[in-house]
Amino acid sequence: MLSDECTKAFRDAGLTPPSELLKKGVVIGPATLLTDSRSENLEYMGITENARKTANKVNDSMYNLAVTVRDHPGYTPDTIDGRPRIFLTNNAFDDLQDYLTHEFMHAGGADADPTFTFYVGNDLQFFNLKHVRVGNGTKGEGIYEWRKTGPTEADIQQACR
Repeated sequence: MLSDECTKAFRDAGLTPPSELLKKGVVIGPATLLTDSRSENLEYMGITENARKTANKVNDSMYNLAVTVRDHPGYTPDTIDGRPRIFLTNNAFDDLQDYLTHEFMHAGGADADPTFTFYVGNDLQFFNLKHVRVGNGTKGEGIYEWRKTGPTEADIQQACR
């Protein structure tokens, strides 16, 4: 993830690349930490209780094996120091490269798809894709296709391998 090709793919997608994020600090830990709501644990993780509650859903999901907590400009901070936190379940280690790249995309500024459900699917499946009407069918119904607006998650994953 520190290669020039990976850095370029992140930048082309409008994201902060892992090489820059790591210079500022990224905290990576086990998702099991998210199950503990004690104030001492929240301080240890460096996140708010609201962020912990939202992120803890990863521990109940069989599809999502990692989660990132980061601050979002214009909203109440979710971290105590502005550094993103990536939490991994044990099963994330089966494909650690892909999960870390995906989570670094979030850490670098990619927001989760709001139509995504935490229990099924990929929250970046439509990243840099736009559903565009390209014509009309025989009965006047719209014909749509997905168009790339920049590097997609698959493009970034490929560049970072």
